[in-house]
Amino acid sequence: MTTPMSSPSSQRPPVRIITVSREYGAGGRDVALALGQALGWRVLDRDLVSLVAEKLELGEEVMARLDEHAPGLLVRLSSMLLVAMPEQPVPVAPIPSIDLDHAAVVTRQVIEEAVQSPPLIIVGHGAQVLLQDRPDAFHVRLAGPLHNRVERLCARYGWEPAYAEAQARRLDRERREYVQRYYHRHVGDMLLYDLQVNTGRLSIALATDLIRQAVEQFG
Repeated sequence: MTTPMSSPSSQRPPVRIITVSREYGAGGRDVALALGQALGWRVLDRDLVSLVAEKLELGEEVMARLDEHAPGLLVRLSSMLLVAMPEQPVPVAPIPSIDLDHAAVVTRQVIEEAVQSPPLIIVGHGAQVLLQDRPDAFHVRLAGPLHNRVERLCARYGWEPAYAEAQARRLDRERREYVQRYYHRHVGDMLLYDLQVNTGRLSIALATDLIRQAVEQFG
């Protein structure tokens, strides 16, 4: 008599951590916040900037500026927290010089500390690589055609299409470089993810519901 093989879902523990990797303008923050609300889970996105800044002892004034204009982190810190920032890049005044490699190490430490208290949703930061061997982690990648992402950015921020496209291309490139530099993986590697969603075809609400349903399959 042949024993039926167990399905992958029956062998996997309940999901307690979701990582959300995203192309710029694909709605990563919106999906993460909606997921957090639907599941009642903490979302680590902008908070990561403040946590890392605190560990680096940047001071309250710098922390406030980073929080207010956090997208400028990438420009001013040369990708130190490139995947940590919110979705709207704006110029900020120069901030103190920082060892970028050390900052990346601190970012990793903050994530490692945070995942000790699940459930948790982490946006960006290479968490899909850092936690790739953790069985209770579910990894999501949000992407979309450039023109769809440009439309979303223009609608949200009132940008001109050419500017929005330039920002999308730059942020995508710098996020890829961050993951490559500090985790030695390509952010587009399909095997890093349990689920990939095209938000050019699916609405934010539908993408959120799809991820929620997939996660709930694991209990």
